[in-house]
Amino acid sequence: MRLFPSRKPRVRISTISKDFPSIEQVDWYFREKASPHDIHTGIAQLLATNRDKALMHLRVLAKTGTDKTRMVALETLKSAGEDLPIKVLMALTNSENKYTHWRSIDLLGDLGIKKAIPIFMKALSSSDPLVRASAASGLDKLGVNMSLYQGKNMDPTFTRPKGKIVPRVVQEKTHQSTTLLGGRFYNKVLIKGKRTQAHPEGYTAEKLSVWLRALGHDWKNAGWSYNPVEPILQKPNGKYRYYPNKDGTYRVSVGVIKGQNAGSYLLTKNSQRNKAFVTDQIHRITQELAKIGINYAHPKPENFIVQPRLFGRPRVYVIDFDYVWEFKKSKESKK
Repeated sequence: MRLFPSRKPRVRISTISKDFPSIEQVDWYFREKASPHDIHTGIAQLLATNRDKALMHLRVLAKTGTDKTRMVALETLKSAGEDLPIKVLMALTNSENKYTHWRSIDLLGDLGIKKAIPIFMKALSSSDPLVRASAASGLDKLGVNMSLYQGKNMDPTFTRPKGKIVPRVVQEKTHQSTTLLGGRFYNKVLIKGKRTQAHPEGYTAEKLSVWLRALGHDWKNAGWSYNPVEPILQKPNGKYRYYPNKDGTYRVSVGVIKGQNAGSYLLTKNSQRNKAFVTDQIHRITQELAKIGINYAHPKPENFIVQPRLFGRPRVYVIDFDYVWEFKKSKESKK
């Protein structure tokens, strides 16, 4: 006999049945093996019969039901505009039920709960791609850009160092070297193309000129209300901040675009209309670059940043000018 038996949450079916006698399948909807779809169907019937009593039961189900029932109850309460019990939601991230595990992390990301950052960090190593994408999205929305800073944003000695020294670290797994800056420049400035032992080449004069041409393009006349190209920082006199390496290549000071990786954005919970808009923008930006003679050879979603806005459609920016070339004119076109 166990001294401290585990307490399993119980759905109070008998109480719900008394308040909703006209719904014969209440017990069926909330049984142990019910799918999330079945539970949603049952809750929808409760709400349609008596919304106030249904919401009252949902508050109880969110704390006493099975993991799936608690999760669906929390989803419904959120859509009804009610405040959610964050402790309950965070506890559900440990659920063995795959749906509950994924949706709890997804919902925490939507709510922007800073206390959930360690949960998101742990979820990044999950075998479930939906869980990983939701965790990355949640971190992005909290300003914790994992794909860029690779965990350094969780290190206070990097983000808030003592003294005036600016911490620097070279980002791993990139074609061109990217130097991440901490302290007062954290999440504001990057240095790209600096020569290192692992990355001995910077930006060639050709690639830099292509990047500058893209920046200087008349995007407003082409239909954009902003410049969708990764920004190169400028000096007070207006000149761009790029500097030659010893081998004749260049390193460039770049402004950080605060937003979400488009690959992650398209996988996580966002409106289908906005997803379609982002996909279209990726295509349009690539096509516009081609019109001005620029071959952007890696137009994958991971090379675009989505910047949400309170009003209107999100903004999409193209980044990483590592693989760009000028389109060479044919002999016929020269004639």
